Amino acid sequence: MLPVLCVEPENRSYRVLEAALSAQVQLTRAFSAAEAFVRVARERPRVIITELRLGDCDGVDFVQRLASGVHVVPIVVASAFCDSHTIVRAVRAGAMDYICKPLDVPDLRITVARALQQPGPDTDGAASDVSDSSDPFVGRSPGADYVRDRLARFADTEASVLIQGESGVGKDLVARSLHRRSRRAGASYVARNCAAIPETLFETEMFGVRRGAYTDAISRTGCFEAAHGGTLFLDEITEMPQVNQVKLLRAVEEQRIARVGEARGTDVDVRLLAASNRELGEAVQRGAFRHDLYYRLNVLPLTIPPLRERPEDIPLLVEHFLQRLGSCRAVRGDAMTRLTEHLWPGNVRELRNVVHRAALLADGGAIDSRHITFL
Repeated sequence: MLPVLCVEPENRSYRVLEAALSAQVQLTRAFSAAEAFVRVARERPRVIITELRLGDCDGVDFVQRLASGVHVVPIVVASAFCDSHTIVRAVRAGAMDYICKPLDVPDLRITVARALQQPGPDTDGAASDVSDSSDPFVGRSPGADYVRDRLARFADTEASVLIQGESGVGKDLVARSLHRRSRRAGASYVARNCAAIPETLFETEMFGVRRGAYTDAISRTGCFEAAHGGTLFLDEITEMPQVNQVKLLRAVEEQRIARVGEARGTDVDVRLLAASNRELGEAVQRGAFRHDLYYRLNVLPLTIPPLRERPEDIPLLVEHFLQRLGSCRAVRGDAMTRLTEHLWPGNVRELRNVVHRAALLADGGAIDSRHITFL
């Protein structure tokens, strides 16, 4: 039977879950968020069912940390907190579904069965745009070989890596692979897009907040604490305002952070990976990015070449994406010619979308040039 982890401190609720699911799955239990992270790394569950009332962590933060971890699995929230605000927050944090207590057993079984149909943590699922962890960069071009060589050289170090490349080339994929291959693979992988963090919320997002720090403030774990012992990946680092660059530099240099509202700091052990779709050195020359932070991040540089510079990889990528779709349909020569001659401004992400669209338009037949459409 497939393993399912239940994060449930309350015995009565766990007994309901156990009675409902024991014939369907192999159910294990964690009493707290801290225990859950250990079990996720050790047991690789296929689904996680969690309560939001956890004594050692805010429930929505817990869901967010699980959803951004290295072992990404479907998360089902089963909680008595069923107001619309909480449900929306949990789903936005990464929950696949939300079940209200008292639990409806048939609904619970259907939800878990649906979650089990999602890709597992060791399959090529949504966490990867290009390939799985065994060969994280599809292709046999010199550019693909270069990326694989750098991954092999950089993975098992503690140094910061600056990953640069155009949008859609697979920077997050490379960052995840560096984490999976490192000595920190059993700990958390936390990824955040700096462009999506409002300037005024940077400290809360990065360092967390103490309960009562301001009106209605609840205790919240920041990215650095969430990634303690593991890896923190900051994407689109060039979008970070300079005032926040100073705060990030201090945390990176000292390996110490303080939650908003706290006077005393906390030591953290984090390996930092950063990425940008723009040349960070040019941003330094323009005065848009601090040179001291740049040198902290750019210890090991890795630049991913755009897809237009490695057209020989396109047939392999097309085959890969069709396999992920469960499709065995052929791709005719005229269609492959169109694909290899396109300049791919959206890179591998754009190619994936074009292949998916072509497979649908072909409706079970061979893909030809009529089915290749560019937006």
